[in-house]
Amino acid sequence: IVQQIMGANPNLSLEQAQQIAQEQSAPMLQKLNDTKLELDCDQTGWGLTPIIGVDAKFGKLNLAAKYEFKANMNIENNTHKLEFPDAAAAYMAPYQHGVNTPSDLPSMLSIAASYEFLPSLRASVEYHFFDDKNAGMADNKQKTLKHGTHEYLAGVEWDINKIFTVSGGYQKTDYGLSDAFQTDTSFSCDSYSVGLGGRINLSKALSLDVAYFWTTYSDYTKENPRGLDGAMASMDKDVYSRTNKVFGVSVNYKF
Repeated sequence: IVQQIMGANPNLSLEQAQQIAQEQSAPMLQKLNDTKLELDCDQTGWGLTPIIGVDAKFGKLNLAAKYEFKANMNIENNTHKLEFPDAAAAYMAPYQHGVNTPSDLPSMLSIAASYEFLPSLRASVEYHFFDDKNAGMADNKQKTLKHGTHEYLAGVEWDINKIFTVSGGYQKTDYGLSDAFQTDTSFSCDSYSVGLGGRINLSKALSLDVAYFWTTYSDYTKENPRGLDGAMASMDKDVYSRTNKVFGVSVNYKF
């Protein structure tokens, strides 16, 4: 719009053209704000995931590995309500009643090692790989990923005495994201998480667990040029972000 205005009025400055463009766009933006869009949709599906694993203990060292095969899944819509303007028909088509969407569970490899430094002190490290790039998704968006998901984990647990146990852990997640993968309705952000926990042994059979962890996400910025015939007048910028904090309490009883 800005380029069109400046082309028709070469004596205008960029700031003046932008101001005129905003005034011309205001009615359209107001109409979009007033447009009603409502969705109430349940999605269901099922799949089978064979799992193989191995666990070996060598004194104080414990090694383990697990592989989960990909589960092929199609999720079917049970749409109760779907209202949208005609201009959004293409975007809302995947949510029509009865539509099936690929939603495979990716194959996953997990490798872990733990070591008992003392009878009261244990530590572990772990690696996960999710083969998201070869798991079917809507519109084959998995092909836009740069690679599958890598997760790196580490944790330590210490029995202070017979009553109190404390623990801490760390996890880093790398999704291999790309601009084409991120959308307003489905997006991910690389992250790292830190968790702390504790246990109180109230008796030989009864214990209380308390835990808290928070995740720090890396904002993902996606820029698209706005202009005519690929000529950039300005950039549209979308910033995808998340926050996550979890607190948990559980009571355990051994029969």
